[in-house]
Amino acid sequence: MFALNFDPSRLSGASGLLRIVKKESADHLKDFIKIGMHVDSREWYTKESLLQWAVKNGKHIIVKYLISHGASVNLQDYKKRAALHYACEQGSRYIIESLLKAGARCDFKDDEGWTSLHCAAKSGSLEIVQQLVSKVQHNELQRYLNAETRDGFTALDIAWFDDHSNVVHYLMNEGAKTKFLLHVLTLHDDKRGVDRYLRKLKNKSGDEKKKLLQQVDGDGNTPLHVAALHNRTNIARRLLRHGVDVNITQNNSDGGATPLQLAAQNGSRDVVELLIKKGAQRYNEKRLHDAAVKGDWHQFKQYYQLGAKLTSSEEQGRTKLHGIIEKQAVYTWQQSVEE
Repeated sequence: MFALNFDPSRLSGASGLLRIVKKESADHLKDFIKIGMHVDSREWYTKESLLQWAVKNGKHIIVKYLISHGASVNLQDYKKRAALHYACEQGSRYIIESLLKAGARCDFKDDEGWTSLHCAAKSGSLEIVQQLVSKVQHNELQRYLNAETRDGFTALDIAWFDDHSNVVHYLMNEGAKTKFLLHVLTLHDDKRGVDRYLRKLKNKSGDEKKKLLQQVDGDGNTPLHVAALHNRTNIARRLLRHGVDVNITQNNSDGGATPLQLAAQNGSRDVVELLIKKGAQRYNEKRLHDAAVKGDWHQFKQYYQLGAKLTSSEEQGRTKLHGIIEKQAVYTWQQSVEE
């Protein structure tokens, strides 16, 4: 036991003392609490409680001790995050169980609109997602599953963005919704699901149908880009049949990649053949030249095989140096192929 010169009546909320406690062991924390430190002591600026600090640092023994001595599990810090947010973010299954048993609320939103389920979906832990869902009352489940962040994303959207396929499947089976359903169905090669989705578009106006079919996700990809990335040939064929632009670019911008470019970069040969057959524009000389200048021979080879020409284009403002670079690129590439 060590001696400190302080007045126990000033312990509650004393940020300086909290910093001392955090550097000490669990036994020392118990000593502080015995002499008057409040279990819900908080940092002055961040509003971080002892319990939140223990959760963020994975100190399960301290978490259990604080809870057993009456610590509030639903205090929120300056970001409006409760201990359960941090536990789900850290993937601490046993700490989560302790918090839930003590009455932690699953539906609290932080200042970005994230619930504990959003954090769990981001971590990719199916066990934790299931753990949370099991604690929600049936009549509140759909509201919890489909709560949106301030940016409008559900937990299913977040799981999909981070490619946590097992979490995606589970949430979909539980009835979770997403703004990017067609993207998700395409990623998982769910041809029946895509067919059902497309049938529902029959009653939509032309502009509304186009908007849904060519909607971009957080990475700027349309469903056709997703099909190109993952070689989903049958789904790509369905999308093109329903009027999706074969040359649509990421984010619908001039500088974005086309489905053909993504298919070539990711070795999706069947999709490459389909897109070219459906009229996809092949690469021009400038793309070939840029790949040569960068020394990106892998991309150079792909562009060349997709139809980029090695002829000069003086009318496009290119000098003889461009041709020299291209010849050197071809020579280097031919050598690599022969080897």
